[in-house]
Amino acid sequence: MSSLFFLRKFKLNLPVHIRYTFFKTNLMPEKTLQNINRISFLFFAVLGATHLLAMLSISNGYMAETAKAIYQILDIPFLLATLIYGGSAFKIGLNKIGLRSQVLTTILVTLLSIIFLLTLYINFFFPDS
Repeated sequence: MSSLFFLRKFKLNLPVHIRYTFFKTNLMPEKTLQNINRISFLFFAVLGATHLLAMLSISNGYMAETAKAIYQILDIPFLLATLIYGGSAFKIGLNKIGLRSQVLTTILVTLLSIIFLLTLYINFFFPDS
């Protein structure tokens, strides 16, 4: 249903600039999306490097208890940073090729949320042995 049909059906005689602002605004401007991408990349890189170093320390036996604690604590924040970085990069890529659909954005956010919630469920209800 288009916004013009909505306005005609409910007889909303709003001025043109209000109609345009209300129905045609982009919910997340490009600059905001780029800033989210940059910040999430920073978290992705730092948490990923720390997670990788913890895995290497566990496999080589260096500070095994501390490394195991860091490894188990950082898995969910690393996943969250990865999903936010990947989702924002994907959305920026969609915007570059001209696909500025709210439906695709909703599908992307829903898919990333399901992945995160499923990982939380597995992490808390099926603990490590």
